[in-house]
Amino acid sequence: GVEACAQPAGFVGNADDCDDGCADCHDGGAEVCDGLDNDCDHLVDEGVKDTFWADRDDDGYGDPLVSVEACEAPPHFVLDDQDCDDEDPEIHPSADEPCGVEDRDCDGVDPAWCESCLDLRDNGEPWGSGTYTVQPATASAPYPVWCDMSAFSGGWTRVYYQDSTNYGDGQARFFAQGQSSANPAYPDARLYAILDRLEQYRRGGRLEFLMRWPGHATWTDSMQWSQTSNPVTASAGATPVGYSAIHIPYTSNGWSAGLQHSYFTQHSLLDGTLNPLGNWYYAVGTTYCWGGEPNPCQPAPSGGAHKVELLVR
Repeated sequence: GVEACAQPAGFVGNADDCDDGCADCHDGGAEVCDGLDNDCDHLVDEGVKDTFWADRDDDGYGDPLVSVEACEAPPHFVLDDQDCDDEDPEIHPSADEPCGVEDRDCDGVDPAWCESCLDLRDNGEPWGSGTYTVQPATASAPYPVWCDMSAFSGGWTRVYYQDSTNYGDGQARFFAQGQSSANPAYPDARLYAILDRLEQYRRGGRLEFLMRWPGHATWTDSMQWSQTSNPVTASAGATPVGYSAIHIPYTSNGWSAGLQHSYFTQHSLLDGTLNPLGNWYYAVGTTYCWGGEPNPCQPAPSGGAHKVELLVR
């Protein structure tokens, strides 16, 4: 300070300024977020900082457990604190939730199950072939299924599998007469069927099938077709209705018009030809072993296969 009779230019009659190089810093000044002590209380930016939350996955939503107070957002910090998984950029409050995935929009509720393997294929996720949980629209509860996501553009739901190979493990290898369900909770079982649920997979009034013989040396291709009649609920021996061939590589053994309810139910539940006894490599749900052990015991007479699979979409 200086002593004078009159106030010199640039001087005042008090010494209350704590930073005379800052025009906005003085006793009673309004604190602003600028890294300075604006009100001269020996505190900097008190009460005016914003809270920023860590956004490690850079999805615009922050981790409610990690925060800093600052005038401006540090790198990878945001004003939002609503992220429920800050390690995954696809999980945040405004995320899309396709069917069959975990909670992604942070509302604590998982989205609905997909209705079929076809829905899984179409929901934009990179699903591979394997076991998934689905709940068709007419099903009262979800259940596991095996999905083929590669054959003929994928989206196939296994509804039947039979492996009659003798592994000496005591497992049943053949169906009971008229049996349309077997091990429904275990879609990778050697004897498996959810044929009683075929109607749950009807689309546009039709059932689209894929039939194949895994591991067979000759029948390495698949039969693909659609039909309107349900072979399980149709009358025994009734000709399939609404048959439409899509990919039918095997016709030499009498394939005619899709799957029908067998009129020889003591031999199989379904058959893929109008002459089931002569052309049984199309049989589904066969009831006993043709031939001796260990070979050629199979779910069909000569020309048959040890493994038969039917899928729908």
